[in-house]
Amino acid sequence: MIGEKLRELRNAKGITADVLCKELNITVGSYRNYERNDRNPPYETLIKIADYYNVTLDYLLGREPKKEKPYHLGLEKGIKEAYLSLPKEVRAQILQAMLDAVMSYQEDELEEQKKGDDEYITYTTTIGAEMDRRKTALSDTETEKNVV
Repeated sequence: MIGEKLRELRNAKGITADVLCKELNITVGSYRNYERNDRNPPYETLIKIADYYNVTLDYLLGREPKKEKPYHLGLEKGIKEAYLSLPKEVRAQILQAMLDAVMSYQEDELEEQKKGDDEYITYTTTIGAEMDRRKTALSDTETEKNVV
């Protein structure tokens, strides 16, 4: 029973038993015994495996279905790590692009709301103020370039 779950999780992650065992600091021979259901892993090892795959011990033991983790959480973690490894200037460009995208989306969404809604007016004003601030900062930068 546990062996099938272990194999299923490992295959879903697309890793070999060797890679998993290095990550968890366990022997390959022992792990293969677990997957074949020849031996049961000790509690400490079960905990390591559950943590590694972000599942519960109950799931590993067949007591509950796997709770689907939203796909974007893993993706966001990977993107965050890659982003933080970039030079400061590149990160600033990415943040600006993200701000532009979010603001554009919010503007599109807000246009669909009723014009008389107080919340809409407040939100639009906030976005408008941010757009004005960015335009001013951009024109100041262009002026500085022309002076030099």
